[in-house]
Amino acid sequence: MKNLLLAYIKKFFSDSHNAIIAIILASLIVGSGSVYLFFQSLWIGLINTLQSPTPLWVAIVLVLVLYVWFCAKTKNNLAYSISNLKDYVFIEEEGLLWKIDKMTREINPTPLCLKHQHEMLELKDSYLCFSCKSTSRKIISKEKVCLVRKIVLSQIDAALDGHLKK
Repeated sequence: MKNLLLAYIKKFFSDSHNAIIAIILASLIVGSGSVYLFFQSLWIGLINTLQSPTPLWVAIVLVLVLYVWFCAKTKNNLAYSISNLKDYVFIEEEGLLWKIDKMTREINPTPLCLKHQHEMLELKDSYLCFSCKSTSRKIISKEKVCLVRKIVLSQIDAALDGHLKK
């Protein structure tokens, strides 16, 4: 009786083992086919999407992203690190910073923002610091900039010789 019970248990586990292996093999075969069909449908969907006309909202989002990227790059290019510019002397006057070339003694026609140390944007009748927040945006009229430029022109020699007090 004991041997018969052991034979039934061995037969049961042997059949279970064969069934599990058969299920694993069948699922691998069917699964690989379904994975293939999934990626094939994904590829066809991608090709159809790329060949369809671009929706208006996608074009608008793309233009906005490119605009933000361009503004960020322009902002970095306009920014100065004054400590790295050894060929220039900087004069502060009336809240503006002026860059003067040591060799040619020429003044940069566009003033720099004293707070952010980058060139201000020239508008129709004024100069604007684009880094200031919109509520406290620094706007200076061109007439005032011309007057300050004349004052700075009179101080260039003293600044280059190191006699200008800061």
